[in-house]
Amino acid sequence: DWIRENWKETRKPKVGVIALDISWGRILDRGYGAPEYAEKIGIDWVGIEFVHFTVTEATVQVIRMAAKNPDFIWVQHLNEGIATVLKDAKRLGVLKKMKWMWHPGGITESFLTLAGGVAEGGYAAAPFPLPQDTGSKIDEARRAFLKYRGKSQHHLFDGYYMEAWACAEVAIQAIKIAIRDYGYDNLTGPNILESVFKIKDYDMG
Repeated sequence: DWIRENWKETRKPKVGVIALDISWGRILDRGYGAPEYAEKIGIDWVGIEFVHFTVTEATVQVIRMAAKNPDFIWVQHLNEGIATVLKDAKRLGVLKKMKWMWHPGGITESFLTLAGGVAEGGYAAAPFPLPQDTGSKIDEARRAFLKYRGKSQHHLFDGYYMEAWACAEVAIQAIKIAIRDYGYDNLTGPNILESVFKIKDYDMG
């Protein structure tokens, strides 16, 4: 929606995706109908390329996507994968030929350290609160982090932690609804997924 709302030219914006090759990435191309939704709101969907979860280079995928001349490329990966894709795009000379957008993992300090200058000028979605924000749920998350993870040098109170906390909040509400509507003995993955869309007016704090 943001692309469509901010697009100034008369032609349709062209959008492609580079995603990690697991269900979280492939769901963009099936199930929830991203291509169909793009067409509905007036975006030219040029396709999707998949990279490995532990991607170390994405030369082929970047070349294939760049050949389609997209205006925007969304990278659906974790911060290491996003940084790898962007660095390959720079090495291949296509980084500045389109706008790059990426998953919320790309707003963490660890991502900026990995990506360096190649992240400059890109766009990252931020649907979750950031650690520096304030609010009752953020304070609750911070207390939990300090209690369970605060002494570990391998864990950071960053955007990833807040994303996981927010997703867990939604998951808990969905499970509660599923138990209410279907009963504990009939609890299934599809029932929980369906219940996510029944959540109304839940205050995330």
